[in-house]
Amino acid sequence: MFEWAYLALRLIALEFRHKECVMRPFDGIRIVDLTQILAGPYCTYQLGLLGAEVIKIELPGQGDWIRVTGLDPELRKARMGTHFLSQNAGKRSVTVNMKDERGRDIVRKLVETGDVFVENFRPGAVERLGLSYEEVSAIKPDIIYCSLSAYGQDGPWSHRKGYDHVLQGTTGIMSLTGTPETGPIKAGLPFIDFATGLNGAFAISAALFERQKTGEGKRIDIAMLDSTLLLMSNIVADYLITGIVPELVGNEPQSRSPTAGVFDARDRRILIAANSDVQYRGLMTALGLEDLIDDPRFADHQSRLANKPELRRVVNDALKTKSGEEWEEILDSMDVPAGLIRNVAEVMAEDGQAMSRGISQEMVLPGHNRKIGVPTAGFKVDGDVIRADGPPPEIGADTEAVLAEIGYSDTEIAEFRKADVV
Repeated sequence: MFEWAYLALRLIALEFRHKECVMRPFDGIRIVDLTQILAGPYCTYQLGLLGAEVIKIELPGQGDWIRVTGLDPELRKARMGTHFLSQNAGKRSVTVNMKDERGRDIVRKLVETGDVFVENFRPGAVERLGLSYEEVSAIKPDIIYCSLSAYGQDGPWSHRKGYDHVLQGTTGIMSLTGTPETGPIKAGLPFIDFATGLNGAFAISAALFERQKTGEGKRIDIAMLDSTLLLMSNIVADYLITGIVPELVGNEPQSRSPTAGVFDARDRRILIAANSDVQYRGLMTALGLEDLIDDPRFADHQSRLANKPELRRVVNDALKTKSGEEWEEILDSMDVPAGLIRNVAEVMAEDGQAMSRGISQEMVLPGHNRKIGVPTAGFKVDGDVIRADGPPPEIGADTEAVLAEIGYSDTEIAEFRKADVV
């Protein structure tokens, strides 16, 4: 009786969600999510925002390791760290001890009801758990099975573990950042993790679309290495075509334009991208340096490159006469791309561009009396923002309900609890 009532409520919730939300292409899709940390959970979060039901499998008593990370000590202690909150809203948490055969059986029963299986163990680990692609697809032949790893499922580095900051070095990113004086410098954010998550969500979406036509499942192999090199497509193409190894560029743009990069206004630093001749003329006019537009030393891109130090000195001197905000407005009026170097607080100001775009969704975290902001989908559909269905789950919050859905009795669930299987 409980199972039927629960399923009825789920159907009502799905129908309500469908009517209220702008785009739910994955309504009715169930994802069995064995991932943790950043890349994998971010992948399944994107699919959840688009309507999929994400069943997050976590270790009893511990959960996803990232639950204890982030800047808020109170939330870390409660295993609801800010880094966890940022990419797990709307998911359902089920605790399963997969070292126990009974726990693995629970995952297999979930697979029977699932459409997508996602894992980010080191290559070979899922085979030892009896959850390889061959074993999972034998249970559910049309399953979309996605593995995310540092270097992929094949190749000489496939066995290696990796985190974002390691991959920033091994993939060539750090060979481009920094200056000859500083040496290579890591970017201040784990963008490889998030790029890998997006890449995974894109691949799974394509596989689900293909399945609609063929009825067949797919084996997807997502590597942080590959995802990073895609972000460097123009750099990689330069090297493959010319054989020239790129060097550290610091704050220089790829164009190396003398009137593009970081400059000093009177009170703060500003980025300017006057790359084309039209933008160069606009910049010179805005700075009151019209006499330099036809100066032979700066008449075209090549001559400006040849006289770069002098041109940058003149531009910097002119910029120091006004504040950064003044220059931002002036350059915008001249169609010269420019912007102040802002910190996160400035970018996320309540009246700023990011919040006007709806990039963050505010919700209450149950049981903690806290308001939190979580990311939305990062794009709009018909002018509307795609938001999460609900807050991130406590560890194992949905264990009993999900196990009942897949056929376990109250007695069996109680026995699992007693034996630390869930």
